[in-house]
Amino acid sequence: MVDRSALSTIKVRRRAPSDGTSSHVALIGAVGIVILAAVASDTAGGGSPLAFANRISRHTFQPTALPSPARPPGLIALPTRTATSDPRLLYDATPDGRLAAYRDAWSGPGPLHLVGADGWTEDLILGPVDTHAPLAAAFSPDGRTLAIVDGAGALWSVEVSSRAATRVPMAEGTGPFGRSIRFGDATHVFVQVVGSVEIPIPSHIAVVSLPDGAVTRLSDDPAAFGPRPLMDGSVAYLHLNADGSYVVRRVGSSGAAADVAAVGFAHGWVDISIAGAVAYSDGATTWLVASAGARPVRIGAGAYPRFGPDGRAFTTFDASRRRTELYALDGTPLESVDSPFATAGCAEGC
Repeated sequence: MVDRSALSTIKVRRRAPSDGTSSHVALIGAVGIVILAAVASDTAGGGSPLAFANRISRHTFQPTALPSPARPPGLIALPTRTATSDPRLLYDATPDGRLAAYRDAWSGPGPLHLVGADGWTEDLILGPVDTHAPLAAAFSPDGRTLAIVDGAGALWSVEVSSRAATRVPMAEGTGPFGRSIRFGDATHVFVQVVGSVEIPIPSHIAVVSLPDGAVTRLSDDPAAFGPRPLMDGSVAYLHLNADGSYVVRRVGSSGAAADVAAVGFAHGWVDISIAGAVAYSDGATTWLVASAGARPVRIGAGAYPRFGPDGRAFTTFDASRRRTELYALDGTPLESVDSPFATAGCAEGC
């Protein structure tokens, strides 16, 4: 049930591509349900439903099925509003690449910017944007919902077509949420619950049902970040070691976790595909671990790898050339574009 006592207001500023001026301001009432926020994703289905049990609650859902394309996916150059070459400012894009969500800088104030393929821009004014920009954002697999963690660590659900926004209050004793959010299916989000937005330790991974706010913690690991639901029903995440390095771990329905790949200090980002492949960078070179326990394979120059929704290809960004490269899982280069903002598509559509 929606708690109408949590009523608040957001602003949406729309800019046309022609002159960059604000064409209108809409005030939208925002009301709340209960949920935790998320680490993003388009999840593939098949097999048994994902189920986790712990001290908080029990959660079961069937991941969204994705197509099995017959040919490699292509590279989608995304609409952008900024001249920056920092790929971290791209939070997410719809699977068809026609709508992307950005922020202005990796830290500091500012709204979340929605940019359409035809050049229009809208600013979503959510949370304390005068001091802290949103921490994370993700589109649902069907592109109809945008989930946002604002600068105070609160979660918002925005209906893309109308921009109607619902702020989701934290259940007592949980939250705030951190810099990671992914959808599992249209109604479930994977999140990290942190000690504070300034110092995200401890950090636990969890999944939340958007319709009823049911919360399920996926692991008791207090140094867990970036949960990624996988198509076999397990969940992968990053564990922070005491020395500051990271390891990718995988947790199943029993709650037991197993190490998948050591990714070092990985300041060039880490991404995990729906099949469990891991791509990471040391800031200059990208590496691929195709499966649990496999040896890392050097892909080439670049950082900030991102897998496509179907997990069959991934991108890296080479800052020296301001170029995004698309690779197949065997390391074969497929195509490139001179932009830091591009994504791997699905061959038959996602």
